[in-house]
Amino acid sequence: MKDGISTLNAWWNEGGLWQDTDLVRVRQSRLHYRPQPIPVSDVSQPGVITLRGPRRVGKTVSLKLLIAQLIEDVGWNPRSITWLTFDTVRTLGQAEELLVSVCGRQKPRLLVIDEVTSVVGWQKVIKKLRDTGVLAAVSVVATGSSTYDLRAGAERMAGRRGEIATPDRVLLPMSFPEFCAQLDQ
Repeated sequence: MKDGISTLNAWWNEGGLWQDTDLVRVRQSRLHYRPQPIPVSDVSQPGVITLRGPRRVGKTVSLKLLIAQLIEDVGWNPRSITWLTFDTVRTLGQAEELLVSVCGRQKPRLLVIDEVTSVVGWQKVIKKLRDTGVLAAVSVVATGSSTYDLRAGAERMAGRRGEIATPDRVLLPMSFPEFCAQLDQ
């Protein structure tokens, strides 16, 4: 598991930030569309933010661009940002074990959990770990393609979301006029 986490977090390696496969594609793309559903100020404080939207809309890329901004522009230590995916996590116990282990080893300031909705009841683990202090000082961003599950799960975390004004975010596809404007650049 440790090797898999290192692979997901290319920015932990010297010069590895722009070696991340998603960021390589961004640099090679003709399009310069850079949605920012979550600004730096919102992840600079502890809390839980959800980002939902259809598959392949750019949730992952927008978050990796946020990570690049945190490291390059704001000066965050790359090791203070941890990216996990719940794609292969099947149970609440596995999710809790993974999060406790990662937070114990890495002590992240920002923890991104991609496809959190792969685990039914994911919010119970986040809520428990916020209450027990494991995630109390961490900014957590949870993404998912299951709009219903992400929204319903977020609603069950009352009082644990932090001081963020709008903790639930939605990223929708680029509009056709935006796409045409990108081609004209």
